[in-house]
Amino acid sequence: MPTASDVGDMLNGMEAAIGGDENEGVPDGATAYTPAIAYAANNNWMMPRNEKYEHTLCAFMAFIHGRQERYVKGTLFTREQLLQIQPQHVHDYLANKAFHKINFSIDAGDRPIHARSSHLEQLKKGISYFMVDKDPHYMNGQGNPTKHSSLRKLIETVKLCEVRGEGAPSKTKRAMTLEEFQMELKMLREYGDKNADYNYRVKYCAMALWQYHLIGRIDDVCNFGMGNPKGHGTFDFAAKTKVQWSKNVRDEAKCPDQILLGAEDPEKFVVYKFIYLKTY
Repeated sequence: MPTASDVGDMLNGMEAAIGGDENEGVPDGATAYTPAIAYAANNNWMMPRNEKYEHTLCAFMAFIHGRQERYVKGTLFTREQLLQIQPQHVHDYLANKAFHKINFSIDAGDRPIHARSSHLEQLKKGISYFMVDKDPHYMNGQGNPTKHSSLRKLIETVKLCEVRGEGAPSKTKRAMTLEEFQMELKMLREYGDKNADYNYRVKYCAMALWQYHLIGRIDDVCNFGMGNPKGHGTFDFAAKTKVQWSKNVRDEAKCPDQILLGAEDPEKFVVYKFIYLKTY
């Protein structure tokens, strides 16, 4: 009659026959769960290319390699080099950007006055694009190092400082004020007068007036045609024109005539300036 030990040996033998050795095909000194084996499934991996993010990666790799100069844009890093990146590398890089030091301390008075949280998030995104392992988490030395919780905490710290007015100044785009627009026209005209440059003195001012008057885009100005402006059929003090290159226009029926009004200030009289938009 078989003993309990005999039954155990028999079951172990059956499991081995069905599933095979759990370390079968694994090099000496490694297990089936080491990062080296996990990545070995993609031996043909090549670093992806993206011009938008390559300068970020080159600057980051130069930082962790201790280089004074950034790698030339377009440098191809090996799979092994990218696999050596750890969350601490990314954390130190982002901290250095925001605080200009790696070992910062909020309690000691350090503040992220050199970079906004949005900039750090963009850098993190650029580095993440080139990671070999695209797993959305980082655990036990595996996964995408840019997804580590320490990076989220760092960015949250920077955001908190921004809310309190202790971070880098905001660079959010805003509408131009009337005073700034007037200063723009003044600078263009003064430069044109000083250098006897017709484009600065007349043409560029006319382009700026047209864009400001219709709240248009630079595309609308550059594609202006002399056949666009025309008189107004109802009001003799106004004119009409089309804005055909607006990014929101996809149908000719949705491109109606826009009304142009005069101004008491001759420097802002856009109708008078139309004649200069087609000059060279």
